[in-house]
Amino acid sequence: MNIPCNWSTCKLPLVAYFQEGPGLRKYQYRDKGIPFLNIRTLINESVDLSLCKFLDEDEVDQKYIHFLLNEGDLVCSTSGTLGKLATIKASDLPLMLNTSVVRFRTLDQAVMLQRFLRLYLKSEGFLSQARLASTGSAQVNIGPSHLATFDFSLPPLPEQKRIADKLDSVLARVDACRDRLDRLPALLKRFRQSILTAATSGRLTEDWREQNAIGNESWHYPMIGNLVAIKNGRAFPSADYADEGVRLIRPGNLHHSGSVQWSAKNTTHLPESYAREFPTFVLGKGELLMNLTAQSLKDDFLGRVCLKTDSVPALLNQRICAFYSKSSSDIRPYLFVYFRSPVFRSYVETLDSGTLIKHMHTKQLLSHVIPVPTENEQTEIVRRVEILFAFADRLDARLATARKQVGQLTPALLAKAFRGELVAQDPADEPAAELLKRLAAQREAAPKAKRGRARA
Repeated sequence: MNIPCNWSTCKLPLVAYFQEGPGLRKYQYRDKGIPFLNIRTLINESVDLSLCKFLDEDEVDQKYIHFLLNEGDLVCSTSGTLGKLATIKASDLPLMLNTSVVRFRTLDQAVMLQRFLRLYLKSEGFLSQARLASTGSAQVNIGPSHLATFDFSLPPLPEQKRIADKLDSVLARVDACRDRLDRLPALLKRFRQSILTAATSGRLTEDWREQNAIGNESWHYPMIGNLVAIKNGRAFPSADYADEGVRLIRPGNLHHSGSVQWSAKNTTHLPESYAREFPTFVLGKGELLMNLTAQSLKDDFLGRVCLKTDSVPALLNQRICAFYSKSSSDIRPYLFVYFRSPVFRSYVETLDSGTLIKHMHTKQLLSHVIPVPTENEQTEIVRRVEILFAFADRLDARLATARKQVGQLTPALLAKAFRGELVAQDPADEPAAELLKRLAAQREAAPKAKRGRARA
């Protein structure tokens, strides 16, 4: 990589000290004492002390005192998830290193600023070397021996400060933008839920009823069993699952977006002979399906409803049901709106039996009372919901694009900084080569540690 003429390239150990934590065993863990880091505790460039485990204070004093961290230390994960970073604050102390986490400190603030070292550890220049040097097939890992080989581009000291000041300002704005974008998915979810609430309460089409001189009394409240019949899926033998044949709709195919989705990971087949043997379980396009089993009530998985929008035949597996209108008019489009509404979700939450696996029985579904407008108003409700949801989907797409672009800003700015392109060079700055010479001279002049003879 080309760098400005007053920069210098060196190996990381020439300008920074790094130390990996010790390997600790579970039998050493205590309920109180000195907390120690693990990868999970590094969150948003800070340490979450509530996730720390502890070592006995006496054991730390006797064996691990040199692994205690200091205010301002940089810690970085070097195993599993590479590059999770945090700066140690005074309020974090006392705190100890652990294996898979490395502490970094600049050797001399007159040569390299700690602020600049932090930026290096966030940069692609560091992370790419870490990925290249990492070992392990199941879990990547780097250690001090790898770090000792890393290249480091050192600018003059005043330029380091200019770079750090500039990035602190710009990245703060990037982070603020990212935070605002991260709040939007929840707002869009509430927007969709408010649409569904208005749709199933009559507020969404209140003006339509006024225009058509239809009163609120036109709504009635039957049980679902009076409107539709329910068909439960069949328990097809998993021993016959295959890579090709007729598709099998399973709970994992019911996507939170409201459509049946297929991927290489979630698609299972059965031999075509099953479709011929069980034709009543073969589904086509337009089927309304619901999941009847979940391990928890999170993510609205129990009672999740989807439309099958493709025409490829698929078998209906157990734990999923399909709905069929009892009258000549098809009420399923309106039910698709109602089943996604907060009113129905509140009903599903009352079905929590406290068991590990949550179930919804067809008897409970059939006896559930719902608000139903006239057939013409159902059509209008569905039309308006589809228009508003399409608008929300477009916002989702624009949001995804914006989040991707913002996510690329920080790496791009850091890369620009470490190419020497972020701030202007000043010819009056002392070249980095002189800083390295001074540091080398200090190291040479430092007293050498004496080696004692081993005792017999």
